[in-house]
Amino acid sequence: MSPLTGAAVQAVSPQEGGLASGVSSTTRQIGAVLGVAVLGGIVHTRESGGASFESALDSAFLTAGAVTPACTVFTGLWLTAEQSGGRAVGEPPLTASPGRLTS
Repeated sequence: MSPLTGAAVQAVSPQEGGLASGVSSTTRQIGAVLGVAVLGGIVHTRESGGASFESALDSAFLTAGAVTPACTVFTGLWLTAEQSGGRAVGEPPLTASPGRLTS
């Protein structure tokens, strides 16, 4: 996770480096907590339904295995849209006509 935090800090101005580091750390911690809570909930629900612990754990791992690629695709699409300035991929950049410039 250290390279990820470093990339976040380098992507902003020096005045916002602490903020970027804090947001990166908080996001990582929230993701870990939610992951444990959701997967633990799946295991508990499956065990309450009569499944063995091993079967319940298999269900949790299958869920994590399905969510991970979906989030990867979502993040890739989001980053692509970010790099194009929020416009759709392939859409030309917005330009102002010379006579319509305002300050």
